[in-house]
Amino acid sequence: MLKMIHHSAVGPDNTTVIRDYDFDIMEPYAQYDKALCVKYVEPKKRRWKCFTITPGNLSYVLIEDDHLTLFDSRDIIECDMVKFNETQARFSEVRKANQWLSNR
Repeated sequence: MLKMIHHSAVGPDNTTVIRDYDFDIMEPYAQYDKALCVKYVEPKKRRWKCFTITPGNLSYVLIEDDHLTLFDSRDIIECDMVKFNETQARFSEVRKANQWLSNR
């Protein structure tokens, strides 16, 4: 069973079960030298979905099959994990504060 794990520094990680995937490297893309378009299709679905990963250390994608990594977007679009973890920690505090405010 294929799983796509979208790790985000500014939001929660998202895990999706998929049945197939593909990707395109787009050069150039907007203000970036290159970007990665990750395409996937979920089980029992025919329509493909996609999203774009750009440089900036905000997200990366892993595609795994029984805990074996088949694809890592960091091989194509670099992601400085020190900066990623710093951003994730900063936004984690913001999410906690927002959750506290919404529970009042």
